[in-house]
Amino acid sequence: MAKVDEERAYVKALSQAQLTEAEIEALKSLKALDLLDMGTLAEAVAVKQWYKSECYRMRAEAASNGEEFNGYPIPPTRTYPFYEP
Repeated sequence: MAKVDEERAYVKALSQAQLTEAEIEALKSLKALDLLDMGTLAEAVAVKQWYKSECYRMRAEAASNGEEFNGYPIPPTRTYPFYEP
């Protein structure tokens, strides 16, 4: 994904706007160091928290529509994908 798309997803997460699946994928691929390159520690934490809530929203929408959520490469567990092994 292009750097501009990652930055757009970062800014949308900071403003707590709804994210698309592509933007969620862009944020998922960013490491903590990449987030810190884009802003402060407080902003990186806010972006990560909004990313989590948007993942939950997308999963709930998919469940309520009777669809399967394809946002994870493997089925989610209690900690995946938020903590890296």
